[in-house]
Amino acid sequence: MNNLICRSLLLSFITALTSHAGLKSESFINPPDDSRPMTWMHIMDSNASKEGMEKDLKAMADVGVGGVFVFSVSQLMPYGDVAFNSREFRDILLHGLKVTPQLHK
Repeated sequence: MNNLICRSLLLSFITALTSHAGLKSESFINPPDDSRPMTWMHIMDSNASKEGMEKDLKAMADVGVGGVFVFSVSQLMPYGDVAFNSREFRDILLHGLKVTPQLHK
Protein backbone atom coordinates (compact mmCIF):
# COMPACT_ATOMS: atom_id res chain seq x y z
CA MET A 1 0.00 0.00 0.00
CA ASN A 2 2.85 2.40 0.83
CA ASN A 3 4.40 1.80 -2.60
CA LEU A 4 1.14 2.65 -4.35
CA ILE A 5 0.75 5.86 -2.34
CA CYS A 6 4.34 6.92 -3.09
CA ARG A 7 3.88 6.28 -6.81
CA SER A 8 0.60 8.19 -6.88
CA LEU A 9 2.14 11.15 -5.08
CA LEU A 10 5.15 11.14 -7.39
CA LEU A 11 2.93 11.02 -10.48
CA SER A 12 0.79 13.87 -9.12
CA PHE A 13 3.90 15.91 -8.35
CA ILE A 14 5.38 15.40 -11.83
CA THR A 15 2.04 16.19 -13.49
CA ALA A 16 1.70 19.38 -11.48
CA LEU A 17 5.23 20.50 -12.32
CA THR A 18 4.96 19.84 -16.04
CA SER A 19 1.56 21.47 -16.39
CA HIS A 20 2.76 24.46 -14.36
CA ALA A 21 5.81 24.79 -16.62
CA GLY A 22 3.58 24.69 -19.69
CA LEU A 23 5.29 21.58 -21.09
CA LYS A 24 3.40 19.64 -23.70
CA SER A 25 3.97 16.07 -24.79
CA GLU A 26 5.15 17.40 -28.19
CA SER A 27 8.13 18.98 -26.39
CA PHE A 28 9.27 15.50 -25.40
CA ILE A 29 8.68 13.95 -28.82
CA ASN A 30 10.40 16.78 -30.73
CA PRO A 31 12.47 18.71 -28.21
CA PRO A 32 13.93 22.08 -29.18
CA ASP A 33 17.54 22.00 -30.38
CA ASP A 34 18.88 23.42 -27.13
CA SER A 35 17.26 20.55 -25.18
CA ARG A 36 18.54 17.62 -27.21
CA PRO A 37 20.96 15.21 -25.54
CA MET A 38 24.68 15.39 -26.19
CA THR A 39 27.20 12.55 -26.18
CA TRP A 40 30.89 11.74 -26.41
CA MET A 41 32.52 10.85 -29.71
CA HIS A 42 35.91 9.14 -29.72
CA ILE A 43 38.47 9.24 -32.50
CA MET A 44 40.21 5.93 -31.84
CA ASP A 45 43.99 5.83 -32.30
CA SER A 46 44.08 8.26 -35.21
CA ASN A 47 41.56 6.26 -37.25
CA ALA A 48 39.65 9.18 -38.78
CA SER A 49 38.42 10.55 -42.09
CA LYS A 50 36.14 13.36 -43.23
CA GLU A 51 33.70 10.83 -44.66
CA GLY A 52 33.64 8.80 -41.45
CA MET A 53 33.20 11.90 -39.30
CA GLU A 54 30.29 13.06 -41.46
CA LYS A 55 28.61 9.64 -41.43
CA ASP A 56 28.93 9.39 -37.64
CA LEU A 57 27.55 12.89 -37.10
CA LYS A 58 24.67 12.21 -39.50
CA ALA A 59 23.77 8.96 -37.72
CA MET A 60 23.72 10.77 -34.38
CA ALA A 61 21.63 13.65 -35.77
CA ASP A 62 19.17 11.14 -37.27
CA VAL A 63 18.44 9.68 -33.82
CA GLY A 64 18.10 13.08 -32.15
CA VAL A 65 21.52 13.71 -30.65
CA GLY A 66 22.00 17.46 -30.38
CA GLY A 67 25.78 17.65 -30.10
CA VAL A 68 29.01 15.82 -29.37
CA PHE A 69 32.17 16.24 -27.35
CA VAL A 70 35.00 14.87 -29.50
CA PHE A 71 37.95 13.12 -27.85
CA SER A 72 40.99 11.46 -29.35
CA VAL A 73 41.82 8.31 -27.42
CA SER A 74 44.45 5.62 -27.70
CA GLN A 75 43.27 2.31 -26.31
CA LEU A 76 44.43 -0.97 -27.82
CA MET A 77 43.23 -0.19 -31.34
CA PRO A 78 45.23 -0.53 -34.54
CA TYR A 79 46.93 2.82 -35.12
CA GLY A 80 45.45 4.85 -37.99
CA ASP A 81 46.97 7.08 -40.64
CA VAL A 82 45.96 10.47 -39.20
CA ALA A 83 48.35 11.63 -36.49
CA PHE A 84 46.80 13.45 -33.54
CA ASN A 85 46.80 17.24 -33.99
CA SER A 86 48.28 17.03 -37.49
CA ARG A 87 46.96 19.34 -40.19
CA GLU A 88 44.82 16.49 -41.57
CA PHE A 89 43.45 15.73 -38.09
CA ARG A 90 42.45 19.36 -37.59
CA ASP A 91 40.92 19.47 -41.10
CA ILE A 92 38.72 16.49 -40.18
CA LEU A 93 37.53 18.26 -37.03
CA LEU A 94 36.85 21.45 -39.00
CA HIS A 95 34.91 19.45 -41.58
CA GLY A 96 32.75 18.07 -38.77
CA LEU A 97 32.08 21.59 -37.55
CA LYS A 98 31.10 22.74 -41.04
CA VAL A 99 28.67 19.89 -41.83
CA THR A 100 26.98 19.69 -38.42
CA PRO A 101 24.55 22.62 -38.92
CA GLN A 102 23.35 21.06 -42.19
CA LEU A 103 22.59 17.76 -40.45
CA HIS A 104 20.19 19.30 -37.94
CA LYS A 105 17.74 20.72 -40.47
